[in-house]
Amino acid sequence: NLKIAVAKICGDGKRERTRAFTELVSHYLFKDRFGRPGKGNDKGKVEGLVKFSRSNFMTPIPVAASYEALNAMLADRCRRRLSERAGRHTETIGQRLADILAFRNRREIEDGQRHHQLRNPGASCPVRATYSV
Repeated sequence: NLKIAVAKICGDGKRERTRAFTELVSHYLFKDRFGRPGKGNDKGKVEGLVKFSRSNFMTPIPVAASYEALNAMLADRCRRRLSERAGRHTETIGQRLADILAFRNRREIEDGQRHHQLRNPGASCPVRATYSV
């Protein structure tokens, strides 16, 4: 774990934050989630996604005239993937993404309406961001 964020790892697996990291969490209003260095299964999904991305988007090594051209090429590959199915899901990736975005937009609208109803909005701010260390 990042030394600037973790002052002490307690016996029960909990982490004691440093003062600076506590101030950062308080200022930006996010929830921290600490990884367990000895537990590979905590990081398995991320590592699997990185492996998938590397093997599907970066093999063979893409050649482009500029970063803009490389970004355009990678964006095109991602758009083509929207019509594929992932795992055992029946919907395409694009359909599932559209459902997630529609749900997120509806939730943000509801959160915005709740925010305007509060008398002191700073006292009760919904936390949506997480930070993995």
